[in-house]
Amino acid sequence: MAGEARVVLENASLGADPEQKQSQSGQPYLSLRFAITPYWKNRQSGQYGDGETEWWQATEFDTRQMETYMA
Repeated sequence: MAGEARVVLENASLGADPEQKQSQSGQPYLSLRFAITPYWKNRQSGQYGDGETEWWQATEFDTRQMETYMA
């Protein structure tokens, strides 16, 4: 594959419903779990390839963003 041009893209999917929680101090936050699978297209051959799926956890403390996720 040396010398071949590729375009790398990533596709993310939620792994579970977002969970709204509260910290010990009472601040609300949102816990998110999602998977990212990179994929690419070989410009020379036109074929697509997939990478290995990675799982991520994120925490959102901005209440305006939380409303967007929960809508």
